[in-house]
Formats: sequence, structure tokens, C-alpha cells
Amino acid sequence: MIYVASPYSSPDLSLMELRYEAARAYTFLHIATGLAIYSPITMCHHMTGMKEEATADFNFWMTHDLNMVSWCTEVHVLKLAGWEESVGVKAEIVHAETLGIPVRYVDWSVI
Repeated sequence: MIYVASPYSSPDLSLMELRYEAARAYTFLHIATGLAIYSPITMCHHMTGMKEEATADFNFWMTHDLNMVSWCTEVHVLKLAGWEESVGVKAEIVHAETLGIPVRYVDWSVI
């Protein structure tokens, strides 16, 4: 199972949408080839507009995401604009490395 780490949060909603589209395209490409892949951005994007407090809480999402990383056998980091500054992507990389899960860095452009 591949975990897709990619930046998402931004005060610019159009940038968040572009990041979602990039993660969606990458995830779909791999699903179409028969690989098992999980992208928290594509699986949870539709929940970010909900009014529940948890959807805005970074710690809520990070706990879920790190749990999912733990289930995966590989992490693919999409090198989208902002990936190196993303607190979430950094945490996912560190968690994977701590567990001995291979991390692969992928050049992927927003479509």
C-alpha cells in the first residue's frame, strides 16, 4: 500500500484546489494500474468544507494521517510547490522513516 504525501493547506483556496487535483491525478493513475494507494487529500478533501471543529484542527488530521502511514509499505512524496515547507508532509516523512518505511520523492506538476 502506497501512501501519498502532498501539501494541501493554504489560505489560498484556489491553491488548495490545485493541490487536490494534482494528488487526485497521481492517485488515479496508480489505481488505474492496479496498485493499492491511499491519498489523504483525495480521500478527505470533500470534508474540509464541513463545519465540525475537527475538520479545521491540524492535530485531528495528523493523527489520522500518521495512523495511515503506519499501515503502508511505501510513502510517495509529491514535490508540489510548498512541499518542503509543509508541516504535514514533514511529519509524514519523519514518521515513515522512523518506522523504516521507504520514502520516494516524486516530481509531479499540477495539471
